[in-house]
Amino acid sequence: MDILFTGRNYLIFSFLLVWTQGSEISRVNLECFDSYTKEQHSNALTYKNSHLACGGAEAALRSRIKRLRMDIDVEFEKLILAKAAEDMCDNMRSCNDIPDSQGFLQCYSTTTLQAAKTSVTMHFNASSLVVELSENEDYQKDTMHCTLQAKKKYVEDWLDTYQRHLQCLSST
Repeated sequence: MDILFTGRNYLIFSFLLVWTQGSEISRVNLECFDSYTKEQHSNALTYKNSHLACGGAEAALRSRIKRLRMDIDVEFEKLILAKAAEDMCDNMRSCNDIPDSQGFLQCYSTTTLQAAKTSVTMHFNASSLVVELSENEDYQKDTMHCTLQAKKKYVEDWLDTYQRHLQCLSST
């Protein structure tokens, strides 16, 4: 029999694992996980509805509206992405100069979470430009941009919720 470790099952498993090791999970920790689970479920539902709306009546209405062709300076956009990647790597590399192990690890913990947010932004900006530069029809581009926006909001909300969850756990 397969056991799915999602949602409450995961919490029960985690609790039993920690309990068998002679520790307790505090009520506040459980509240953090309950809040996190509810928020992520809400984020997933919002993403689903937003994604589905991209192919529905709203998409048909959008395709009837004349699109303004984006003027894209590809070389400038490439420079911006390269600069963001360089800055992100420099921030992480700066952690290597910290001799104290705890400070070193804390630096990586902080900078990599920020790098995840930067990477997500870079991904969606580049993806949007790829869509715009494609040979697809305008109505197809509208749908692709719409689904990209839905994905972007979901991932950004997920990261924000995860960060709040970490803060909740660290305050216990």
